[in-house]
Amino acid sequence: MKRITLVTGIFAMLLGLILTPDITAWAVGSDDPAATVTRKVDANGVPLPGAMVAQPPGTQTTLQRTPAVDASPRTASLSWNPAVAALIDQLDEDLVLEYLEDLVDFGPRVTGTNACSQAGQYIYDEFEKMGLDVRFHNWSSWGYNDRNVEATIHASGTSDEIYIVCAHYDSVPGSPGADDNGSGSALVLALAHVLSHCTFDNTIRFVTFSGEEQGLLGSFEYANDARNAGDNIVAVLNADMVGNAPTSNDEKKMKIYDDNSSTWITNFTDNVATTYMAQLDLDVIPSGQSWGSDHYAFQYYNFDAVFYHEYEFSNVYHSPQDTIQNMNPYYNMKCARLTLATLAELAGNFEFMPLHAHDYTIDAMAADSIGLALDAGDSNGSRGYLLCMGMSGTSPGMPLPGGLATLPLNQDSLTMFCYRNVNNSIFVNYSGTLDAYGTASAQLVTPGPLPAVYVGKDIWFAFACDNPWDFVSNPVLVKTR
Repeated sequence: MKRITLVTGIFAMLLGLILTPDITAWAVGSDDPAATVTRKVDANGVPLPGAMVAQPPGTQTTLQRTPAVDASPRTASLSWNPAVAALIDQLDEDLVLEYLEDLVDFGPRVTGTNACSQAGQYIYDEFEKMGLDVRFHNWSSWGYNDRNVEATIHASGTSDEIYIVCAHYDSVPGSPGADDNGSGSALVLALAHVLSHCTFDNTIRFVTFSGEEQGLLGSFEYANDARNAGDNIVAVLNADMVGNAPTSNDEKKMKIYDDNSSTWITNFTDNVATTYMAQLDLDVIPSGQSWGSDHYAFQYYNFDAVFYHEYEFSNVYHSPQDTIQNMNPYYNMKCARLTLATLAELAGNFEFMPLHAHDYTIDAMAADSIGLALDAGDSNGSRGYLLCMGMSGTSPGMPLPGGLATLPLNQDSLTMFCYRNVNNSIFVNYSGTLDAYGTASAQLVTPGPLPAVYVGKDIWFAFACDNPWDFVSNPVLVKTR
């Protein structure tokens, strides 16, 4: 049934050519600004993906969907939440720019090429470093075989609701793809980095697609599989080209494309922008419907989805000049912050994890320092704490070089360890005192070079409050190389 649906849709696409306004852009693969090609745009002037020259299956004019029955509670007025404000502050321009630079360094990320595969592996590895549940979603469509990358923060309770933030990471031939769509992929990675330290009532997925420039191939396969799996996807936030803002006025606006059933997400985003305007300084511009990006695949399969897009469209998209130097990383950060705040508010009550680390990888070749942020809550203020270690493939009490011992580290085993080993310092990597608010910062320095017994192991860290040992944090995974 899946193949019949897609084939029928593609025939509709091939037969559904429409007359749309033309725009001019530099020719793909040309370094000459004088070389131009004609681009097709959709009904709202949004340029189409690189290889899409016709209407996709089930165009917006024929797609009939039922508005979300549970949308109204999410469109109510929001109250300023200091925890969300703290999340916004954690996402800065340097974080977004770091991911953007890494993605652009792969060169043109054309679906099916080594560069695209390497970029996908990079995204996978970054998600894994954050401690997220990550997987490749392999797909095949119209002669292409490639993979999407999905990372998940699972719901803290029993809710089956899923909220997705997504972007495509592929680009057209000859283009570095900084704005299109390194900017959206960097946004997804930055959100994952910040939110990986939190738990939510509902599930959050961070998804990056390949095959977008060939006609939304990766996202159509993903959305179809999600529908067949019965996934309860409530809202999809798709970021595509969110890095161009030539003027200060352009920096203050972001377009959102939706459909009749997804308008509630646009309204919700607008409420978030208003509630946190002091930090975001970004106005939402509702811009009607569009089938020019991956959000449309979800709408086609009856999921509510919107398309976040720069206010002033880049005149160098799909060209060799689509570089970081020709975009605005500060604006990219502003769009990421609005998306972050919207996603955090949508996903339900959240809490910062008791222990979170800024770096999840130990370098086995040299000494490395891992920044740890400890948060046990106000009720544990001014208490002493221990930072403890466990390692995969070991049993409790296994001797290691230097007299260390490890244990399988989970909350139960760590609690038992703390009760039984109050005065046994060989298990302690770091100890200190929490401040009045129950928080502390610590640096865990690994030996260099790392002893061979540690290489290739999963090492877990957690901390516990003493006298009595009644608070034990979630463990944080550090993968050694």
